Parts: sequence; C-alpha cells; structure tokens
Amino acid sequence: MILSRKFSLNTIWLLASLLPIACSDKSDFSERYRGEDPFYVSEPESQINETDDPGSLRLKRQRFEQSKKTNLDVLWVIDNSASMSPYQDQLASNIDAFLQAASDWNADIQMGVTSTDMCEAVRPSDPDKIMCPDRAQTVAGLRGRLAGNRVIRGMGEDARSEFFRLARLGTSGSSFEHGLTAAKAAVEASLTGNNFGLVRDNSFLSVVIVSDEEDDGVGLSKKDEAGRNWWAEGATRYKFRSDDLIKFLRQVRPDGAFSVSSVVGLSRKQSLDSPCGADGTLEVGAEQLRASQMSGGFTLDICESDWAGGLQAMADDFSAQVSSFKLFTVPQDPRSIILKVDGLVIESGWRYIDSRQAIVFDVDTVPDFGSVVEVEYY
Repeated sequence: MILSRKFSLNTIWLLASLLPIACSDKSDFSERYRGEDPFYVSEPESQINETDDPGSLRLKRQRFEQSKKTNLDVLWVIDNSASMSPYQDQLASNIDAFLQAASDWNADIQMGVTSTDMCEAVRPSDPDKIMCPDRAQTVAGLRGRLAGNRVIRGMGEDARSEFFRLARLGTSGSSFEHGLTAAKAAVEASLTGNNFGLVRDNSFLSVVIVSDEEDDGVGLSKKDEAGRNWWAEGATRYKFRSDDLIKFLRQVRPDGAFSVSSVVGLSRKQSLDSPCGADGTLEVGAEQLRASQMSGGFTLDICESDWAGGLQAMADDFSAQVSSFKLFTVPQDPRSIILKVDGLVIESGWRYIDSRQAIVFDVDTVPDFGSVVEVEYY
C-alpha cells in the first residue's frame, strides 16, 4: 500500500507549528472585529492572544492568485548500511517514474544524494557528539557531503543515469543510521557555499530519507536489534530528533518552503513477495515518519513492491506541496476557515495543516494557474 499525506484535521491540528511556502507573491490581507464593516487593511499579527474574548476576535481575510512556482530541490538521504542493497536498487531503478511525474508539471528540479553515515574517523571525546559509539576509530562517512561531489540537474537521460549511479551507495556504511542529522549537515553545507548549490533561493526544499531502520538520533537511547542501549551503557549522549530537524529547516526556510518525506519501514511483518522478505524491515522508522507528519511530507513503505507507483505519487505530492498557501496568522479556530476558489466555496479537497500554518490542496484539486483563492478565518 502506498501512503501519502492523508492525515485527519484533528491529527494535523496537534502537530508543532511550522511555516509553509505561499503559492503566490501576490497576497492581500485584511481583518475586522466581528460585527464591524467594512474590512480594513491591517499589518498581519504574528499570534492571536488565546485569552481574548471570543466576541472580539478579528476575522482575517487573505487573497491569493495562483502562480507557477516550480523550483524544486530534492535531497535524498540514503541508508548505506549492510541491509540496504535491495532498497538502493529499487530506488535507483525506479527514479524514472519520479522524474517523469515531475516533468509533467514542468518542475525545475535539481537533486543531491548523501548517506546516513555520520561517523567520524576518530570518535569525539564529548559524549554529546558521539554518533558511532562502538569503535574508537572507523572509516569516516559522507557526513552530509554529496555523493559524487555533484548536484544532479534536470530530468533528462543524463540525470537518470547519474542518479542510478549515485543512489547505489553500497552497503559498507556505518550501522548507525543518522538520516535526520545527515539532512541537516547537507543543507547546512549548501547554505555555506558547499555542496555545489543544492539549496537554491526561492525553491521548495524536499528532504527524502530512505532507510530500513529507526534513526539513531533517537535509536542510541533505545535498544537496537542486538538488544543494546548505548545510552544505558554510558557510551554516548547524542540525540537529534525530528523536532530538531524541523526547527532547523524552519530557520533556513522561514517561508516554510520545505518538507521531510520518508521511505521507511511501516511494519516488520511483510509478505514474501515484498522487497523486505518474510521478516520485514529491521525496524520501523518512527522518528522519520514523525518528521514527515510534522512537515506535511510524503511517506512510502520501504517494503512496497511497486516503487515506481510510489515514487510517481511522491512527485505528484510534491507538486501540491509547492502550491500551498501560507496564512499570515494562526487561526484561533481552524474550523472557522472558509475557502473560496474563483468565488466558489470549496468544502473538500483541501486541509489546513497547523504545523505549516497553511492551506494545502489535495493533489487532484490544486487550483489552476491564474485562479483566485480567498481564505477567511478567525
């Protein structure tokens, strides 16, 4: 089964607050107190005081014009530990489905690949920085550097061939998978002039983590598949959770133009004909999935047999993410939202994601270019 961003409103309202990408640079904002007329233009407030009397709540009105924003930067963070060979092959062999779907909506796409291996050659002395606690010396991982020292640009045959080569990172990487940390390191490097300009201004940044195990940003403090708890043994105090990655991405993308997607294990029990085999994945990727839920990203079961269909659905989903609409303020009551497209009230095919402070349409209901989207809310 292929899973995408299909969360209920009740679930979404509970997620941590993030900012989204606005669909258009042309946005009008006005507000009024209940009972006041006409609307008057006001500077947007950053937050509504929840202790205000409900009778004095201001009605907000925003107007957007649907524009074409197609710049998409994709960072693939791929597990390169010993069990990952079949999944790397699946990803590399089916990337054409992803790129073809992206070409259907004319995305200006560039991609980079890095690994989950964050080991240093010599183990740090500070326990808060020890990510690979089993050995004092090891082979250093990519640590956020891009595989092949390059960015893959475009969607042509050269891009497909290059991704096929780079995504098959091999399986000699560390058994400690730090995909969330590696994502931060790769984005950070790009923003400081390294990683060959992977993260561009005015683009939507999509991080995709591919792994068959839980992220060791939290896994080090829990029992692993061998029954070891490295925190309990006093070998490390390193922790980097989904919240930490989302907080970082919010800082570098204050317009909310980002998401974290996950191709991870959803269950350990899978059928014999799945890539995972009878025993399923080594671990469920709970922390990666949480990052996806918090940011409104896409999720795909790593044990899914139809990777082509899954990657096509991911690219389609990215087209809707790019076309989300940021609200100036946090709605006091999301149930008060009234949405109109070209003057018609739309009651379904969209959702408010509190974690991104945004209106996001479903893949098949994104307004056409030039449409006018109006949002009213308290």
